[in-house]
Amino acid sequence: MCHPSLSVRPLVEVRELPSARLLDYSEQAYFAALCAQCPNHATNHACPPFDFSPRDYIGGFRTVYVIRAKVNTGMYLKNHDSRSGNAMETAFGIMDDAKQWLGASLMALEAEPELAGARASLPGACDLCAPAPCARQAGLPCKLGRPRYSLEALGINLARLTEDLFAEKILWTTGGRLPPWLSLISGVFADTEGVGDGIGRHLQDDGYRRQAGVSGKDAP
Repeated sequence: MCHPSLSVRPLVEVRELPSARLLDYSEQAYFAALCAQCPNHATNHACPPFDFSPRDYIGGFRTVYVIRAKVNTGMYLKNHDSRSGNAMETAFGIMDDAKQWLGASLMALEAEPELAGARASLPGACDLCAPAPCARQAGLPCKLGRPRYSLEALGINLARLTEDLFAEKILWTTGGRLPPWLSLISGVFADTEGVGDGIGRHLQDDGYRRQAGVSGKDAP
């Protein structure tokens, strides 16, 4: 999969939570109903419906590292003059670029010795096999062996989680205008405690991300 460069590097913040505490933000029935309206429903291995309990999946790990990647929209647009004038389309474009920036690095974290057995939680629907369609559409198992589920696919209320952990709300387009920043929420499920600072350093390190296949520039 191609991972384009991101002209403005997101600000990355990491918060460590016991998995049991993450379950305080679980609203599985509500988000399962929302997911049922999405075209990825039942066509992507990382999207509902599941043949397992998301609460049991989360509880199978000791710790979750919740990661916020925050993109300065003004700085981003200075480097993307060709973006659509439609605020919603532009927001989706920014989020998609940031997702590709982040996704490969999250997967690379699974190979770190201090995160043995960890599983990345990607932002949004998994597209690691793109442009090929997800194997679920052909009734086949996940090509990666284990899908990487987003927190929202597992029923987590990201609005509440973000406000509690990062003391800021998730912003979106309003009145046809972009907010000052956009945030992607992802994570790493692990049995290791106390490595949040290391995760943050890896995600911000140019050399590490080049090995994972992504790049980006600092925002002023």
